[in-house]
Amino acid sequence: MFGGYTGTATTTKSNSNDTWALSLKKGQRSQWKKLTTTGTRPQANRAHVCVYDSYNNRLAVFGGWDGTTYLNAPWFLSLPTNGSTPTWSQPTVTGSPPSATGQLLPQAVFDPSTAVANQGRMILYGGWFSTDTDIDAVYELTLPATGSWAWNNLGLTTGPSATGQGRDSAAVIYDEDSDAMIMHGGHVNANVDELWKLTLGVSPAWSQLSPTGTSPGTLTGHA
Repeated sequence: MFGGYTGTATTTKSNSNDTWALSLKKGQRSQWKKLTTTGTRPQANRAHVCVYDSYNNRLAVFGGWDGTTYLNAPWFLSLPTNGSTPTWSQPTVTGSPPSATGQLLPQAVFDPSTAVANQGRMILYGGWFSTDTDIDAVYELTLPATGSWAWNNLGLTTGPSATGQGRDSAAVIYDEDSDAMIMHGGHVNANVDELWKLTLGVSPAWSQLSPTGTSPGTLTGHA
């Protein structure tokens, strides 16, 4: 877990660039631990996204706000399994990010099912940039083990990617069985109660889902 906004109504509030781990070993009580890291850490910030790259055992972090500036640089934190200290690095990146002026409160998942063996990607949708305008595009950020990462616009123009339908603060998960991102809610000028599926793979496409049962309602900022 990285970053966030800390403080209470009676204490000074500030952004953080600390990294924390919660142990989840079977048969043992969970325990929080603040990690010691090496390398230059990202700016203290909040409202960013973070995914776990299972192929390379690292966290990939993007976006957010440092209190003054909207951010658009990705970072990664290597997580060695041999007891070594986790290390922050900033990759070389090609292509253009969704917004040249930074991005706040987008949605992201790690997609392991790509055409390149043992290489995943971050799928990034929504959020807003510095003019308080929601982003409707879906981007991928390739996550090779070595070399440059690359931004690519997937070119979607329907569903949540239609003009004026960009949103922030939705809840998303990656569904391995269908190789898709599932998204609920968020804020599109107002909070919405919508459930969407973004099928990934060769031809990404949005489709709206209509499950049975009672929905959670209009929600934003949930997980």
